[in-house]
Amino acid sequence: MNNVLIILLATGTLLFQQALCQDNPLRQPLLDGAGHPREDAYQQIPLRPDDQIYAGIIEGSWMKQVLMELDRISLDDKASGRLFWGRNLGTAAHEIAQVWAEAYFAQFGLENIQRRAFALDPVWVVDSWDVRFSSGLEEFRLTSACP
Repeated sequence: MNNVLIILLATGTLLFQQALCQDNPLRQPLLDGAGHPREDAYQQIPLRPDDQIYAGIIEGSWMKQVLMELDRISLDDKASGRLFWGRNLGTAAHEIAQVWAEAYFAQFGLENIQRRAFALDPVWVVDSWDVRFSSGLEEFRLTSACP
């Protein structure tokens, strides 16, 4: 009887996992077909009673959307071919991120939005790198390394 129950549970678990992974080439149940976390995979933590006043103001999925917009600026910078990509100070992506932030501030009614310039010199800019090491007579190059 116990063996039959174990076999039924194992079969049910396997079928459930297959249903979750049907469009997932990596067979990861928390990822969608593109390899991104599924929305229902995110943990939903209830607010404490004294934080309920923020329930209609702070919305996790909206915050994620905002961060993804900002992240898009970094990814666009990476796609441009820049080796040390992102929203690094003094770069075009940094300027785009500032304009993006100012637009958000204005959208929510903030007034008198100002930028304050400051000197960045000298600015360290990476245009190439190479990481190698040796062990005995053998030399290795780490092609995936980045600063």
